[in-house]
Amino acid sequence: RETQLLVPIELETLKDLPWRWFEAELKRRRHLAGRLTVEIEASPVLMDKDSIKRIVRLRHLGVRAGLSDRRERLEQVELWAKLPLDTLRLQHPAAQTLTDQQFCAVVHPWRAKGRQLIVDSVEEIDAVSRLSALGVDHLRGNALAEIGPRLDYDFSATS
Repeated sequence: RETQLLVPIELETLKDLPWRWFEAELKRRRHLAGRLTVEIEASPVLMDKDSIKRIVRLRHLGVRAGLSDRRERLEQVELWAKLPLDTLRLQHPAAQTLTDQQFCAVVHPWRAKGRQLIVDSVEEIDAVSRLSALGVDHLRGNALAEIGPRLDYDFSATS
């Protein structure tokens, strides 16, 4: 399985000179096509024509586009489903407030288009099995692996 890269970026930085540099690098590094996802922060400006054109240009270069919605409410999912995006990252506290049936109804417009769903900030073990059963593609958070160094090194050994 090939490594997939997800890189957060501000859509506003993809204009003029930075855009030309990015486009040249992608053409030079064609092996990244289909493996690179640029993740954009959710905001109302994404619905304007210029933003949509930039997302479409990314996709023409073989870059997948994702969206990170950090709010703790899911009322925008249907709106985000109208954009030409591949992945959506939601916060677990937002999903946690809904029943299974409500969550499935909210993400249905997104999932109906075959797009990937990521839930971030999963802190409880029970949430891992629940979200997996609900078809969430990727989970992130301390419930999966505690952040920090692994403590499997034997510090008692002398040099």
